[in-house]
Amino acid sequence: TGTGRIFCVGELAGQFQGLQNLLTEVDFRPSRDKLVLLGNFLGFTPESRHAIQWLEKPWVLALLGPHEVAVMDKLRGEAAQSLVGQWMSGMSDEQLSRLRDLLQGLPVAIEVQVANHLCVATHFLLPAKGTWADIKQKMTSSNGTRAQLLSMFGSRLDIARAIGLMGEVQSWCVEDIRVNISSLAVEKPPRVYG
Repeated sequence: TGTGRIFCVGELAGQFQGLQNLLTEVDFRPSRDKLVLLGNFLGFTPESRHAIQWLEKPWVLALLGPHEVAVMDKLRGEAAQSLVGQWMSGMSDEQLSRLRDLLQGLPVAIEVQVANHLCVATHFLLPAKGTWADIKQKMTSSNGTRAQLLSMFGSRLDIARAIGLMGEVQSWCVEDIRVNISSLAVEKPPRVYG
C-alpha cells in the first residue's frame, strides 16, 4: 500500500475497544493504513455489536471465520452449534439487517500484493498441498456455502503443528504465494525471496 502499513488481527472475539487501543498505540492512520480482521472478530460479549461500525470503515477488510458463519446462520433463523451471537437479542431489526448484509459480503480469503509478492490472508492456514491458484479455482467453482468454503482450509491442528506446539515443526506454504497470514499463525515458505 505504498507508504502505508497493513495490520492483521485475528481472534478478536468482539474486543473492539482493545482493538481501538492497539490502533492508537501503533499510530494507525486510516488515510494510509489498512486493517485486516482475519475472522472470528465476533464473539460472545455485547461489545460484538460494534462490528457494524468497524465493517463500514473503508480501511477495514474483514474475513469470515467460524464465529461469523455461526452468526449468519442465526440471522437466517438456522440452528448454530455455537454460543456466539447471544448479544444479537439486544439489537434492533435494522441493526440485524445491516449486520447480515455486511457479513454476507465478506470473503474467506484476501489476496494482498506486498513488494511484488502475493500474500494470502485467511482465517485458517491454507491446505498443505497444492498451489494457491488451484485452491482459488476450486473455491470459485464451488457452489458451497461459506462454511463449506472454510472447510477447504487447514484446521487448528495444522496451526498447532505449524507453530511448533504439536509434533514436528514444518513449513509448507503453498508454492505460488510468499506467505499465508492466518488468524493464529504466519506460514512462510522454506525458500528465501529477494
